[in-house]
Amino acid sequence: MLLALQKEANATYHANQNVIANYNSSAADLVQNVNMNGKDITLTFDNESRLVEDELRKVVSMTELAMELDAMAVTLERSIASVSSTGDAIIEEMTSLMSTTHQKHTQALQVQQETTNLQHLMSSIQVQVSHLHKYR
Repeated sequence: MLLALQKEANATYHANQNVIANYNSSAADLVQNVNMNGKDITLTFDNESRLVEDELRKVVSMTELAMELDAMAVTLERSIASVSSTGDAIIEEMTSLMSTTHQKHTQALQVQQETTNLQHLMSSIQVQVSHLHKYR
């Protein structure tokens, strides 16, 4: 009987050792899976973080570019306003010059008309002087 109890105790002991070994193996597999999954998650997170950082750099770059474009637009608007103002001043000057030219042209026509009138008068006087010489 003692031998039978000892055999049963040994069998139970070996069975328990197998359960413990299986448990340890399962626990080690679980830890290894958790570690591998953790590494995968960490790698995925690192990759996603790099992608987000790259996108943020692009956004910052585009924002800086937009600010530069805004500054260029303001400069262009000022240049257009300056050119427009200069154009207005040129138009005013041209209008004034055209008015002055018209006045001078009108005066020249009057002088020409007066010269023609004087020439007619001179001719008339010469004719009369000539008549006077005849009668003298």
